[in-house]
Amino acid sequence: MRVFAAALVCAPLLLAGTLPAAAQSGSGSTDRDSYTKQAEDQVQLWKQKLGDAGDKAASTGKDVGQKAAATGKDAGDAADKHLKQAWHKTQEAADKLQTAGGKGWDSAKAAYERASSDLARTWNKIHSD
Repeated sequence: MRVFAAALVCAPLLLAGTLPAAAQSGSGSTDRDSYTKQAEDQVQLWKQKLGDAGDKAASTGKDVGQKAAATGKDAGDAADKHLKQAWHKTQEAADKLQTAGGKGWDSAKAAYERASSDLARTWNKIHSD
């Protein structure tokens, strides 16, 4: 199970590492389009991953005793809130990549990279076991 969890955590990070390299391979709309497509793919992976984690949490939560569930509920709620915020920021930043103009492209790209990195860090904090 830990190998599977490690694979889930590492895959998006590896993909995130490929995004800047694709964008640096040259200048022009082809590189921008390629970067944007890779960002879209990464967002879809995160969407699936977050959905799968939510499904798993819902199914395992039924098996936890009431006292243990109450104890971990506040911590879980706070972590869930941070994860949702990071996910929302990543989605917004990815959307801005689609509409960014010439001068705004570098800023939109940097914002997406920060948001995506924050999402990965938040995920890793929550799913560190």
